[in-house]
Amino acid sequence: LTDHMYTVSVDPTNPQTLYSGGMGGFYKSTNAGIDWQPLDYFIHPEKLWIDPESPNNMYALDTGSIFRSTNSGAGWTRLVDFMGDILVVDPKAPETLYAVDSASSFTRRLFKSTDSGVTWNPTSGGLPDEVSALAVDPANPQTLYATICYTAGVYKSTDGGNSWNLINTNLPPTLTLAINPKDPNT
Repeated sequence: LTDHMYTVSVDPTNPQTLYSGGMGGFYKSTNAGIDWQPLDYFIHPEKLWIDPESPNNMYALDTGSIFRSTNSGAGWTRLVDFMGDILVVDPKAPETLYAVDSASSFTRRLFKSTDSGVTWNPTSGGLPDEVSALAVDPANPQTLYATICYTAGVYKSTDGGNSWNLINTNLPPTLTLAINPKDPNT
């Protein structure tokens, strides 16, 4: 492995299999990280999502692009060019993806795909174009939470991102959101 790796993900069906990505490419370990084999030098994932039901299917966010693999990372298809750092996949419907495009330094607009990344549409409905973090409720993936750059607060959608409401103004600007899978209300 190189010294600039951004992500490490565990195969949800085999904890001995790990994937890592970053400046040096995309790597795989089949012995819990003791040894690593390069799979691809041309993709440099900053974020990686592995389908828990079918780990051959993966999505990767590389600098400026989102990719999909259907063969455990041995080959990748570029889906879209987005300048962003957020990629979230619906845990119950992995064909539904959310990504932020920050092509302009002043906007961070949320987009949604419901066809495994083939087509993308903006989801605004009351959400400012300054998304800094996004989380999908694992128990009810129609419920999403987002934070906004430079302002305080959390926005919530209960219809898959079609409409948003400001639910909290006490949280300072935040770059990471997580939902407790055992108690999504916390």
